[in-house]
Amino acid sequence: MVTLPHVATSSLAMSLLSDLLPRLSHSSPGIRKKTVIAVYRLALVYPEALRPAWPQIKELLMNEEEDTSVTAAVVNVVCELGWRRPRDFLPLAPRLFALLVDGGNNWMAIKIIKLFATLTPLEPRLVKKLLPPLATLIRTTPAMSLLYECINGIAQGGILEGTEGVREGEEIAALCVNKLRGLIIVEGDPNC
Repeated sequence: MVTLPHVATSSLAMSLLSDLLPRLSHSSPGIRKKTVIAVYRLALVYPEALRPAWPQIKELLMNEEEDTSVTAAVVNVVCELGWRRPRDFLPLAPRLFALLVDGGNNWMAIKIIKLFATLTPLEPRLVKKLLPPLATLIRTTPAMSLLYECINGIAQGGILEGTEGVREGEEIAALCVNKLRGLIIVEGDPNC
């Protein structure tokens, strides 16, 4: 299953799809995870592969009891697809928000923040919802990559513009500036 997406053509992908779809509900989380990734890779050469697979992939994302490795694979696929056509993924915002807040996985949080940066211009109400968890992450995370993506997501997603003139907006702007200042001046980031 690992090799198939790397050698697949559109005709091969069309033929393999019927064999892969049942594996999305396999009892082994490892098989489900590999299948999600394989279906995504097949969809790159045969976009119609997503049509029959999407309901099951969405179900895996929405299942709060799903294995975390499967959820992370689905989030990866959703984010990769969401950057191309963000409007199609707005209905998933509540579940993605829950994963951002409760996930505890920095890598997954980074992916979700990047996707939310593309969703907030389409749904301005997300700005108010995202401010508290992003501020908490900025205040508490020791991971520089997550800190950077939080600040970048706030800037790129127009979150600061969406809170212009509001006390929360001024607070988040000051928090971002202070964290960046601390990174550059106090820690002496070698990348600057």
